[in-house]
Amino acid sequence: MHSAIRYVTYVSLSLGNKWQWTKPRGTPLASFRAAENMVCARLLEDKKMKRNFSDFGNTLRKEYPEIVAEAQQYIGETRQVELLNEETPSQFQVRFHEVQFAPEEEEEEVTEEEVE
Repeated sequence: MHSAIRYVTYVSLSLGNKWQWTKPRGTPLASFRAAENMVCARLLEDKKMKRNFSDFGNTLRKEYPEIVAEAQQYIGETRQVELLNEETPSQFQVRFHEVQFAPEEEEEEVTEEEVE
């Protein structure tokens, strides 16, 4: 089995609030930069500012340092993850964001006797 070590970073604000973690990146710094880009894109959209410029990350850091600074409050931890086989970063991101909940009828009920 072939695996690849990558890094993902948590964000509490992103476009459409679809993703809470970045796509896996090769280094913690690259993951953090991706998180900044995600949050900044949302902040620019919320402020009704242009966000479709070329070389987004570099332009953002050069022309909008105040937006990058504001983005910091929405960026959390970076985690190491493992991509298995030939899984792409996009495939991993989709799988990582899938949350499975047990149906209510399958949840275990705690009785008063068990609590005592």
